Parts: sequence; C-alpha cells; structure tokens
Amino acid sequence: MLNTFKALLAVFVFVTPAVTAQSDNTFDLVIHAGRVIDPETQLDARRDIGIRGGRIVAVSETPLTGTQTIDASGQTVSPGFIDIHTHSPTLLGQHLSLHDGITSQLDLEMGAWPVS
Repeated sequence: MLNTFKALLAVFVFVTPAVTAQSDNTFDLVIHAGRVIDPETQLDARRDIGIRGGRIVAVSETPLTGTQTIDASGQTVSPGFIDIHTHSPTLLGQHLSLHDGITSQLDLEMGAWPVS
C-alpha cells in the first residue's frame, strides 16, 4: 500500500481543512484521521498520512505528528482522478474539475483537428 501512495502525485481531501501547527516535526505535514481509499489494494479505512519533502512516507493506523496537521476527520482522502475524455480543457473547466478531485484532464477522443 505504501508504494501505491508513494507513486501518487496528488492527494485530495474533499473539503478545505484547517491547518494547525504542532511542536513535533516528525513529518512536514500529517493528514490526520481521514478515510483513505486506495483502489489498488482496496483499502478503505481511517488512516494518518505522513508527508516529508513533498512525498508520502507513511500511512499509519496510529496517529502521526508533524509540523502541520490537516484534520481530515469525516473526509475522504484518495489519489487524484484522471479524466480521459474531457470536453472542458479551459481554465474554468480545470478549476471546476478540481472540485471533483480530477487532477489530470486528457482529451483522448481524437486529438487536435485539423492536424496541420
């Protein structure tokens, strides 16, 4: 499971959480007590996620501490989603898609036309 999360480029919490400072800096950032969903391993459980240097380095059943903590209680934490057939490649479309957790938009229907 940890390798799956290390490979991810983004982790989303589906609300804007409060960020609080703590004195222990074991991790740069901890996402605390969120419902973590990992489709590869079918994990669907409450976990703490420890991030150091911009990378996920720990997924734990027990509480972690860090310089900053995001309280994700009652929220879902999952990898970013890829939309492989978008019809809104505009800045507004990208902004709206982020609210749904979409971090990559691809227009794979037929590409650019005309080719020239």
